[in-house]
Amino acid sequence: MAGATWSLTSCNDFLDMAPLDQVTPQEYFNTTDHLAAYSISQYNNIFSTHGGYGVGTVNNDQNTDNMVAGGYSSTYFEKGQWRVPNTGGGWDFTQIRYCNYFFENVLPKFEAGKIEGNCEQILHYVGEMYFIRAWIYYSKLKSFGDFPIITEVLPDNQSVLTEKSVRQPRNLVARFIINQLDSAAKYMVDDISGNKTRLTKNCALLIKSRVALYEATFEKYHKGTDFAAAEDKSTDLLGQVLTLGDELFTMGLSLNTKDNDKKFVSKEDAYAHLFNSKDLSDMTEVVFWKKYSIADGVTHNLSSNLGAGYVDNSGAAGLAQSLIDNYLNADGSFIDPN
Repeated sequence: MAGATWSLTSCNDFLDMAPLDQVTPQEYFNTTDHLAAYSISQYNNIFSTHGGYGVGTVNNDQNTDNMVAGGYSSTYFEKGQWRVPNTGGGWDFTQIRYCNYFFENVLPKFEAGKIEGNCEQILHYVGEMYFIRAWIYYSKLKSFGDFPIITEVLPDNQSVLTEKSVRQPRNLVARFIINQLDSAAKYMVDDISGNKTRLTKNCALLIKSRVALYEATFEKYHKGTDFAAAEDKSTDLLGQVLTLGDELFTMGLSLNTKDNDKKFVSKEDAYAHLFNSKDLSDMTEVVFWKKYSIADGVTHNLSSNLGAGYVDNSGAAGLAQSLIDNYLNADGSFIDPN
């Protein structure tokens, strides 16, 4: 009888266990480690990293005046139209739901004092998720302009989904992003990882400046068109850019020169050191970086032949004359790094 009783008790305990392949909010989001793991799991998905046998993130310069890229943007394919696809091209809400799920479960637990750990760390990881949601919406703003603003986990209900999927004006999307970054900056600390390999408060301020500049110039140069907001706020946004720049430099962000490069060697150019170092934690103009390490299994296949990668025919890209001029004197000689 004793053996039978023990067997039944063990069976009941086993049946009461939560499925091992599913993590429920009741068992998760209970410690700072849980919050840290949840936010960092999205890093590789949303932040550019090196990959493939090319030049990696260097190709991001195809969107700047440093490079001349082949092809053209089909955004304004016809006059007066901004063509937006119904599917594909980034029209996806998976990552947004990932963020909303975090806030719906974590904020009530935090307010009730049910999350174990250091309060400053808890708030930092909450700030990271505000940053991540802002970053995701920033990519939507650049791709689609007007876009639905969704801050809750929606039920699988057709009428609700239809109502919530209405695109909001791009100027409201931009201001939503800026508000998210304000929350991120409020909660995040300067450097929780100790080497700037996790998001920092400076990241939130820097991206807020970038979003404000992006939207300000859009509103300024589209004034009077169908794409312009009813009220031009470009002057206010540009003012925020200047204020944020001052704030960043006040917090210690500065150009990496031989005077403030802690690892500078007299015969070494501090500018070159910035782009040829394996450890960027001490660099004064770096706010966030990824540490590659063979020992830790974090590697890439970035091509060492950068020049060939830039002008590779398959990539249809090349260095812009303006960039070359920044590195050469009028006679074609190299600029003296001193």
